[in-house]
Parts: sequence; C-alpha cells; structure tokens
Amino acid sequence: MKAPEVGVGTALIKPWGRLTCQGVLTISLFTPALTNKPDILIPGPLESGRPKKLTCYVPWACEEGTAPIFSWTSAAYTSLGPRSHHSSSVLTLTPRPQDHGTNLTCQVHFPATGVSVERTIQLNITYAPQNMAISIFQGNSTALKILQTTSLSILEGQTLRLICVADSNPLAKLSWIRGSPGLKATPVSSTAILELPRVGPAQEGEFTCQARHPLGSQSVSLSLSVVYPPQLLGPSCSWEDQGLHCSCSSRAQPAPSLRWRLGAGLLEGNYGNASHSVTSSSVGPWTNSSLSLCCTGLREGLRLSCEARNVHGVQSASVLLLPDPPQLLGPSCSWEDQDLFCSCSSRAQPAPSLRWRLGAGLVEGNHSNATHAVTSRSAGPWTNSSLSLRVGLSSDLRLSCEARNVLGAQSASVLQLPDPPQLLGPSCSWEDQGLHCSCSSRAQLAPSLHWQLGNHVNASYRVTSSSAGARGQQLPEPHGPRASVLPLSGAY
Repeated sequence: MKAPEVGVGTALIKPWGRLTCQGVLTISLFTPALTNKPDILIPGPLESGRPKKLTCYVPWACEEGTAPIFSWTSAAYTSLGPRSHHSSSVLTLTPRPQDHGTNLTCQVHFPATGVSVERTIQLNITYAPQNMAISIFQGNSTALKILQTTSLSILEGQTLRLICVADSNPLAKLSWIRGSPGLKATPVSSTAILELPRVGPAQEGEFTCQARHPLGSQSVSLSLSVVYPPQLLGPSCSWEDQGLHCSCSSRAQPAPSLRWRLGAGLLEGNYGNASHSVTSSSVGPWTNSSLSLCCTGLREGLRLSCEARNVHGVQSASVLLLPDPPQLLGPSCSWEDQDLFCSCSSRAQPAPSLRWRLGAGLVEGNHSNATHAVTSRSAGPWTNSSLSLRVGLSSDLRLSCEARNVLGAQSASVLQLPDPPQLLGPSCSWEDQGLHCSCSSRAQLAPSLHWQLGNHVNASYRVTSSSAGARGQQLPEPHGPRASVLPLSGAY
C-alpha cells in the first residue's frame, strides 16, 4: 500500500473507517474507506409518466476541499437539476414502460485523489397494461400464432384456444367476456385463456379480453366468424303453367354460389332464353336459385342437379325428371235421370287439360248451358272432367275425351250413342175372364211405353209399367165384358 502524503493540517480517521478533514490544506490518502459506493435515494415507487427526483449522495465524502463530480448514466429520459449540496446530486427521471428493468448508474469522481466510485440500480417502473395481444391454438395445431388482426375465421367443428397477453407491471388481472365492455357482456373465462372445444355458428360474434390494473384498464376484442362448407336444401320441382319450376337453396360461410346442371349442360348466374331461365340471389349465408324450364327443354329421363360451392367444399343433389304424356282413363258414360252423364280422367306431368268433343263441336273448361254442362278440376298430376248431356242426342253421335299437355295428347271415344228402342212383344193371353197383354222394349235411354185400345175409350182396363235399366214393360189388364177381339196398336 502506498504511504500517505500529509500536508499542513490535521487528518483524523474515524473509528468506522470514514475520513474527515480539518484545516485548509489538501489531504490525499488512498485508504479503503474511499472505495465505498454512493447511495441512490428514490422517494416512493416509480410510475410511468410521472416525474420523480432521484438523489445520489456520498455522505462519507469530505465537505472541505475540492467537490466530487457526479455523473448519471441511464437509458431513461432524465434531466439533471442544479447542484445544491457538496456531496449529492439530484436527477429528475420521467419513467416510461420501456425503462422498466433498465439500469441507472450514479458515478462520483474525486478529483483530488483521482478515485471514482459508482452505484448501479435496476429501475422498477409501475405502468398500466399496454400492447395487448391475442395468441391462438387452432384445430389440431400445436403452434402458437399471434393474431395480427381483430377478426378470425375458423372452420366449423374445430377447437380454438385464445390466449390473452398484456404488458404491465405489476401483472394485470386478465379475463374474457362475450360481447363489448359495458354492453351487457357475458363473462366466459376468469383467466387469460378461453377454450372453445367445438366451434359452431352459435359461437360467432365478439369476444373481448379485459386487463384490469391499479393504474388503469385496457381491452382487446376479437370478432369470430365460423366458416363451413355448403349445406344444400333441394332441389325441389313442381309443374307450373305448362312448365317445370325448380328451386334450390344452400347455406354456407362464406355464402355459396349455386349452379344447375341440366343433363350435360351447365346453367349458372341470372339469365334466360327460350327454353329456360335462372334467377339467383344471396342474403347473408344463404343463396337461393330457381330454374324454370319450358316445354322445349323437357324430355323423359332428364337428370337435373343443383350444385353449391364455396372455398370449403362442394355439395350437389339431383332429381330425375320423368315427364310423361297424358294417360287417359275413360271416358265412361251412364244414363241418369234422362240425361247422359260421362266422366273422364287423365294423369300426366305436367298435369293435363281435358276437353270434350261432341261430334264436330269442342267443349272445354267449366261451363253450363241448355244442352250440356262441363265440370273440370285438377289435383297434382290428375285432371278430372265430367260432362252432362241433356238434349242433342242422336244415333250417330260421336263423343270423345281428349287429354293434352306440353308433351303430347291422348283421346278416346264413346261410340253408338244412343240406339233406338228395340221392341219385344206385345203378347196376349186370356186369364180369368180377361185379356192379359205384355210388351217390353230396350234402349240406351230407357224408353217409355203406352197402349192404345182402338176406339174403345170406355173400356175398363188397368196398366202397370216398370223400368229396369234400359228395358221398359207395360201390362194392361182389362176388366168387364169379354171381347173376342181387342185391337191393339202401339206407338213406341
């Protein structure tokens, strides 16, 4: 150790190793006491954004002689105040969150001795939550991904784990809510982690992570949308106005596009021509499309399919069109109350129209007049029609029923309407002192029978008539004096 150099004056070393000076002369001693470090005083906690005065002092330095030189080193924003004391220095520090954990050094240099001593501390800055972020584990992936946007799309059925992080000191209390803060949000997790095992459309919406801290709170929100491949409804078809109308709907996220396949042809978009027209529209996740086919585009065994497509998949469904020309049942006729009643039925796709032909005349629709009445109705592929004829019957009448649709026509006729009466008799015999005669007739329209007894208008007789279907019979039964000859002539 170097020997001390002592000038005029007195130097005293205190028992605890600190050096005090008396006199006016400089004393230069290299002793272990001068290796002590300065003290840095911080009055209270350091809060971000709030200036704080820090003091570096060396209470063991001599107040007489050359003043020590103080210097500060820090990455923080600082300003050095005026020197007010021989053995201390005051620094104004304005902490920032990024200053947390950085070093602050105070160095003291003693010019008289050439000795420098210093102390370094680590800053403990208190600051509110900042730089909030959401990290995700999606599906079967084990890789953590930091979300760079405020929205996320996930495939339906996948598992989603959301992890919220926030930079603060001390650590903030993290939790998740469904919705936005202050808008009747629903708590869904009391920790920084939110688990959604099987995501479906019910989980779509906004999720918010909240960070609560004594110096303030902050939140970050995520808009979650669920994507899925098309779900197809249809197609369904019906015959309308002599054409085929088909509809098809699909729900998907994002909304799907719909197109039709007609045989080997592809139909999509909104357009029409002489044989078909297509109309499509989208609302939210739904897309609807309708296809109208007229007669020129129809044929038996035609395969029609509707196809829905988005970036997550394709789904299609087909119908086999079996349009057929009318199949006719009838006509059938019967006599009712002196009128001829005929009925006719037809089945076809599309449903047929029915009309009647009476000789050269055409009767169709629903109407009635003095000679006939027509009633027609349709239900599904069936059309039924009835015809009542009141007068106008002749032996050569030709009656036909005709069924027609866009695919063809079929007709059938009823012949030999009506026929004239065919007479059986009369035949007579004497019974019990009276003459008994019988007469029968057959015709499509049941005939009436009556007797004429010459000029014997005063004769006593009794007539009994009955009808059964197309046969009529009268039985006159005279009473009174016997007559050998009973002249009979008939008008039938």
